[in-house]
Amino acid sequence: MNRHSLKILVPGFVLAAALAFGAAATTPPTPVARMPPQADTTPLSAEMKAECKAMTAKYQEMNDRQAAMDITLDKLVEAMNAARTSTDPGALGRTMAAVVNELVAQRKVSRRMVADMQPLMMAHQMHHAGKNGTAGEMTCPMMTAMAPAKLSELQPKP
Repeated sequence: MNRHSLKILVPGFVLAAALAFGAAATTPPTPVARMPPQADTTPLSAEMKAECKAMTAKYQEMNDRQAAMDITLDKLVEAMNAARTSTDPGALGRTMAAVVNELVAQRKVSRRMVADMQPLMMAHQMHHAGKNGTAGEMTCPMMTAMAPAKLSELQPKP
């Protein structure tokens, strides 16, 4: 088959396929009845309240550890900035190395904390969703405390 024949046949096949499949595509889809999301009004069980309290405590512990790491880093940066005026020629290099080493160590700790906490939080949310429907996870005191309005509080202070 030569190129000229292909230039004629290929568009013809494409057009035929489009017409064949286009007829099926023009049929309107059957609407699916969907229930509107229900607001969760069920009170939390004692077991769920205890689980929420434990998750909130773990989350607070993680935040407290990160705040302590920030304090450590602030002290090291302060020492590094003070070393700029030092007469010791190696002081700035040593303090900069201490800051970098602390940053690396803290990053590893933070990543580990998040990796450990994420599956626990997901399981906790699923537990709420399983007990109370899709809106159930927002009945958790911890999750409502982490709502977008509260996230600004978690941002580092300048």
